[in-house]
Amino acid sequence: MDITSLVISLVIGVVSILVIHYTYQTDKTSNHQAGQLALQKTSLLIVVVVSLNSIFPLMNSLKQQRALQTEVEEIIQLYVAEKPINPSAAETKGEIERELNATVTNKQQQALEAYQKGIEAYDNQQLTKAIPLFDQALELLQTPSFHIARGNSYSLISNFKSARQDYIVAFRLSRKSHNRQGEGYALSGLGSLYGSMSQHEKAIFYHDQALTIVREIDDQKREEDLLGNLGRSYGSISQYEKALHCQTQALSIARSLGNRSREGSLLSNLGTTSLCLHQYENVIDYYTQALAIAREIGNRDREGILLDGLGSAYCSINQYQKAIEYQTPALAIAHATGNRQGEENALRNLGSTYQAMSRFDKAIDYQTQALTITREIDNRREEGICAGNLGSAYHSIGLYDKAFEFQSQSLAIARKIDNRRGEENALRNLGSTYQAMSQFEKAIEYQVEALAIAREIADRWGEGDSLGKLGHTYRSMGQYEKAIYFETQALTIARQIGNRQGEEEALRNLGSTYHLMSQYEKATEYQIEALAIAREISNRWGEGDALGNLGNTYRSIGQYEKATEYQIQALAIAREIGNRQGEGHALSGLGNAYSSISQYEKASDYYMQALTIASEIGNRSGEGTLLGNLGTTHLYLRQYEKAIDYYIQALSIAREIGNRSGEGTFLGNLGTTHLYLYQYQEASDYYTQALSIAREIGNRQGEGHALDGLGNAYSSMSQYEKAIEYHSQALAIFETIKSPKAKLVRKRLADLEIKKDS
Repeated sequence: MDITSLVISLVIGVVSILVIHYTYQTDKTSNHQAGQLALQKTSLLIVVVVSLNSIFPLMNSLKQQRALQTEVEEIIQLYVAEKPINPSAAETKGEIERELNATVTNKQQQALEAYQKGIEAYDNQQLTKAIPLFDQALELLQTPSFHIARGNSYSLISNFKSARQDYIVAFRLSRKSHNRQGEGYALSGLGSLYGSMSQHEKAIFYHDQALTIVREIDDQKREEDLLGNLGRSYGSISQYEKALHCQTQALSIARSLGNRSREGSLLSNLGTTSLCLHQYENVIDYYTQALAIAREIGNRDREGILLDGLGSAYCSINQYQKAIEYQTPALAIAHATGNRQGEENALRNLGSTYQAMSRFDKAIDYQTQALTITREIDNRREEGICAGNLGSAYHSIGLYDKAFEFQSQSLAIARKIDNRRGEENALRNLGSTYQAMSQFEKAIEYQVEALAIAREIADRWGEGDSLGKLGHTYRSMGQYEKAIYFETQALTIARQIGNRQGEEEALRNLGSTYHLMSQYEKATEYQIEALAIAREISNRWGEGDALGNLGNTYRSIGQYEKATEYQIQALAIAREIGNRQGEGHALSGLGNAYSSISQYEKASDYYMQALTIASEIGNRSGEGTLLGNLGTTHLYLRQYEKAIDYYIQALSIAREIGNRSGEGTFLGNLGTTHLYLYQYQEASDYYTQALSIAREIGNRQGEGHALDGLGNAYSSMSQYEKAIEYHSQALAIFETIKSPKAKLVRKRLADLEIKKDS
């Protein structure tokens, strides 16, 4: 036992003695009763001490494991939480009668009436009205059911501290009166509370304890409820097989009890778990069964939720129009029934579908409406999610300041309500925004923090995503070995937890990194493997991206026919699924392919089509890239003034959206254009600015290109010593990052040595 455990055990021991003393003093009316109570309390405290002595070494071991992980390393929670079940009026009345062993008095009747009114307000989602009614009931009578009901209300408004206190008091009162049912309720409430706080290991512990009690008292209804809760908790830590096992048991009990409502709810949960396993046929099957039950029993709210869920399922397999066909009536039902929470869910999911289609204007509109509702109904958790979604939408169109604003709001809310998973997601999204703005050090800082939380709350999906994003950041910095290190870890986790979509994404990322390292065979191998998985899991978006990446690789090895073929396939998929951004990428890829075979007019045509799409969907970052591509095409056509005009437009956008990496690239391109115009001093000035930015943001590849450009400028001015100095620095960088450009720079240095000596 370590010092901390010893000190805590001693403190608890002292408290035990004080409690025993107090018990004897307050129970003098019966020495025999006092002795029994003291013995019970002493036994309980001994159990606590022994438990803590076991827990603390385990906690320290976990801390040590985390400390050893010195290397730099959301399920987006898809589960729709059920409302906690409150004790019924009959159960509460029975509990009061048992506790007081007397006929219900006028005061007790008033307490019960206040409780019933509170439950009515609770069921109508009027939580701020329900809590004062429960307060009133508790002022008249202290009973576990009242504390549990108030705890449930506090939990739903994210006042977790007050909720926890109520559950603990309910547990103590139940334990005191040997009310096993009350103990089970209180433990279940604590489980749901910790689940809401993303502390899923604790949630599972409390739900397990409650499950033992309800099985002991043969309460099948509560057993089914707890199995459902356990299923959600296991799903939240990516233990999907365990989640399915619990949910299947719960479904069996619900059917045996003839509870059609719970049967429908559990079918919905099974669908959600299957969604996490990318078992889309099962998802649609479970949701469709659940929808039929909801319509049969006339549950309009659940009908809307399931229509929304089916929409999300179809969105996951890139059937966006079908997704909208389900999500639109879901929104209509929520609006008709006055279900503001359901309305917010449908708006948020419609926004996500339109974002997947690159319809960012619509995505922003729907997410903004959803955000307004969350603030109106004071749902802080959903407010944080909507703010994060808006941040992602603005990120996608290159409006990074706006993205940062909403992602920062999402982070602040998550921290305020102690939502660790929400905090993790917000940190990861902020990291991506900093990465897009070429603020790589900040990006790494946020991703590492997100990674730490993912590991702390056992979010394996989030851990893999953070690792993948760290890889992306290092790739953007030209640090390819580090990128591969993180991307490989992300791939390992995806395979361990059966996340096929994560596996496919990690393979695509590895392929992209190997492509930049000119290891084209490996790049092709990874992209082909990613393509196979994308087709297997019906991920049309991923399939199109993998095809586009293969097209880029084949272009780099001079197989231009194959390059064009793959880009045409990618273009067809993007148009089929309505992915406008993917369509733009494929058109740009075709432009690159034709540029490589010197068909610059054709290349320019494709770039212009892609530019039109980028402008239509408000993708400022894409606009800048395509203007840069058009500048390069006109450079090759020796239309230097046009090239300069396009580069200046691209540079302006890069500065407007804070894209420092793009800014450096376009300055370098302007340097090259002025070099071709024999304007060597202007070229040198642009290369110097590009070099400064590359060093500032840690972009090693950009630094190498700028140094090489300066070498060319000084060579053109016959300043060979300076040229050799800059080319030597460029060569050192290209060799470090294993860039194929090292070979060309070596040749330039050899030529310069000859010129210098002649």
